[in-house]
Amino acid sequence: MNIPDPSFSHLSRLTDNLGLFEHAEGTLARRHCGYCVDDVARGLVVVSRAPDSPDSFELQELSNIYLSFLLAAQTSDGRFRNRLDVNGRWEDRATVEDCWGRALFALGSAAASPYLSTVSRDTAVCAFELGAQLRSPWRRSMAYAALGAAAILRVIPNNRVAISLLLASAHQIGRPRNKVSWPWPESR
Repeated sequence: MNIPDPSFSHLSRLTDNLGLFEHAEGTLARRHCGYCVDDVARGLVVVSRAPDSPDSFELQELSNIYLSFLLAAQTSDGRFRNRLDVNGRWEDRATVEDCWGRALFALGSAAASPYLSTVSRDTAVCAFELGAQLRSPWRRSMAYAALGAAAILRVIPNNRVAISLLLASAHQIGRPRNKVSWPWPESR
């Protein structure tokens, strides 16, 4: 029986000083494919929400790398670029598509992370607030952003930017469908 490795060493093998590689074969990074905000944000959510662990130094390092990546991906107007090539060049324009929503989810999670310093948590809040002033026309992007807003509200209950984004997300996403097997408002 294969028992999963309970440590975060697999994330370390897929991460370098810039971020989490977008593609891998098992735990072997496909470095030539570069990085993307989508995956780095997922990584930051995982390490930010990890229970207290003997790997806490490793989690702290990963959290700092992933947060730095997201901060570099964010533009001055709050949008996010998604793809970074292996040479450290952004390959796309900033947007409010899924990468924006996932980044806000990760920044909200980082704001409560025990593995980040107070300064880094405050920086995550500021970056969240910058991005959260925008709105996406896509439901899924707004759903990810809403998860970030909810995380911010757990640590800063009266954060007006998070409250506003959460309300806008509820309006944008709409009501669930009446199907128990598929409650998401869209048919797919």
